[in-house]
Amino acid sequence: MNWNKIVKLALALLLGQFTIGLLEGAFMPPGLGGVWDIVSAAGSFVVCAVIFAYFANNQPNKPFVHAWLAVLVCVVVAGVLVRVLADWFEAAPWLVVMIEWVALVLALLVGTSIGSARRLRGVNPAEA
Repeated sequence: MNWNKIVKLALALLLGQFTIGLLEGAFMPPGLGGVWDIVSAAGSFVVCAVIFAYFANNQPNKPFVHAWLAVLVCVVVAGVLVRVLADWFEAAPWLVVMIEWVALVLALLVGTSIGSARRLRGVNPAEA
């Protein structure tokens, strides 16, 4: 296992999700909860899939294992942050959390598959 890459992937995912959440909080119009949640999950899917694809393209051994371990590290760190910052933010509804989880798992599957396929075909990210 390449723990250096796993930690970097987890930090990239946290940064991507944090940026999406920050933009969502800053620009979400009032009263668009349900529609905006789907738009946010779609944005999260795209950002995370790109991150997973980039890392899988550069990970020759067991890219899916590395991706799942990075998600585990990301979830643990995010869980700690949620507990620490719980007094400042309101809790998200469970349905929104489930939609985001589905988006993250799909991004892992799709992004890692794309990155692995590109690596196996010999496509360098600089050539794309």
